[in-house]
Amino acid sequence: MIMHIIPSCAQGAVVATLVFEPIRSRRTLADTLASHAITNRESEVIRLLMDGHSVKEVAKALFVEQCTVQDHIKNALAKTNARNRSQMIAMLLGYHADSAYSKVEQLQRVSRRA
Repeated sequence: MIMHIIPSCAQGAVVATLVFEPIRSRRTLADTLASHAITNRESEVIRLLMDGHSVKEVAKALFVEQCTVQDHIKNALAKTNARNRSQMIAMLLGYHADSAYSKVEQLQRVSRRA
């Protein structure tokens, strides 16, 4: 993912616009899942979540309890080092904003000095 931060200062406030562009690669979702050692069942859960299903709906579709689905999600989060489902899915799809917050903080520091 390529991230651009477009800073602007208006009346002493720092405003940053984040623009995200996916990195085009030949890597498939299956390759990405495998590189993170995501199991087949965790992969099924992730794909259903990506399709917009709730934990309850995923559990029903896979004939398991909701707590089992949540366990699969927790395992996948740990394997991808993601903080939440949204970040995990974004990472698996090739979208990363790893240092967006630190760059915004740097802009704020610079504007305070001015």
